[in-house]
Amino acid sequence: MTVVNKSKIRPDVLAAYDKVGAESAKVTKAYLRKKFYLLPKVMALTKKVGTLNDQVYREKINDTERLRKMLFLKEILFMTKFSRGMEEVQADWAQKAYPYSPDLRFEKIQIGNVPAEWQIPKNAHASRVMLFYHSGGFCLGSINTERFVSAEVGKRLGLKVLSVEYRRAPEHPFPAALDDCYAAYRWLLDQGVKAKDIVLVGGSAGGSLVLSAITKMKQDKIPLPAGACCVSPCTDHSLNDTRLFQNGETDLVLGNGFVFSLLLAYVRDHDPRDPLVSPFWGDLAGFPPLLLQVSTTEILYFDNVNFAEKARDAGVPLTFHAFPGMPHGLGMMFMKLNPGWPELDEALSELDKFIQTIF
Repeated sequence: MTVVNKSKIRPDVLAAYDKVGAESAKVTKAYLRKKFYLLPKVMALTKKVGTLNDQVYREKINDTERLRKMLFLKEILFMTKFSRGMEEVQADWAQKAYPYSPDLRFEKIQIGNVPAEWQIPKNAHASRVMLFYHSGGFCLGSINTERFVSAEVGKRLGLKVLSVEYRRAPEHPFPAALDDCYAAYRWLLDQGVKAKDIVLVGGSAGGSLVLSAITKMKQDKIPLPAGACCVSPCTDHSLNDTRLFQNGETDLVLGNGFVFSLLLAYVRDHDPRDPLVSPFWGDLAGFPPLLLQVSTTEILYFDNVNFAEKARDAGVPLTFHAFPGMPHGLGMMFMKLNPGWPELDEALSELDKFIQTIF
């Protein structure tokens, strides 16, 4: 039994995933051959995760204490480390198969103990910066795996991008990732970049960190950025709204991933309703202009609807767009592959318009 029902997913979305899967299969197989001694444990844990995931959706379990007990922390750590290695190998392959334009320059830097990377297109504005937080459920992802998105968006918008390699759970639970993302913003201010020249951008966990970082900026009473764009963020880690289970069958990315364990590995024993963990529970008044984009068929759809309603009630200048039938994150990772989705082009055009409005 699996949660995701492929017959309910758009054929063109499935085709894009199948194409990428087929093209990267050789690389994946080579990685698995090197890790053959781990495969029995990987297969056993994968089966366990699948069984638990089905149970969670079937019973609509939103009791965080009960969810925490379903997987041992050491099991989550093992699976995340294995998955990270595979992600990096696939990202390296993809960037060779679909090389960047020569007018993109990359420069690795250190912000204290936080690795980061400047991604600078030839057409970059002299002073404006896009501060980017990658996705990955707080446990996966990296600058490398998300470079396709960050660098290409920066090039499209004509902005210098600072991409942040924040610490990941479960080794580094809350507030490690937030502290690193916040430190990168403070560093930009210390370098003389004005808050009005910074836009925060992130998808999924990265989008959640964008909203958490702004919440912390408000608490510390420092200048807020010109605006922020979040694609499919998780804004409420308390799992308060059980409607999140409704789109399990149509969420190709999160439906079978037992993402609840990743979220809880990040939150750990902290109060999930702390606004720095779950921005939905904070005071949103005074937030800068926001662009919030999500798919109607992903499990985080209702989470985003709830946040958008609360933001509007608080007087936040908000552009909210729900795209029908798109994958989690709107398939931004497929940008360079040109999947032919008009919604992806529309989302990017909307981001372009948003940037022109706030700057």
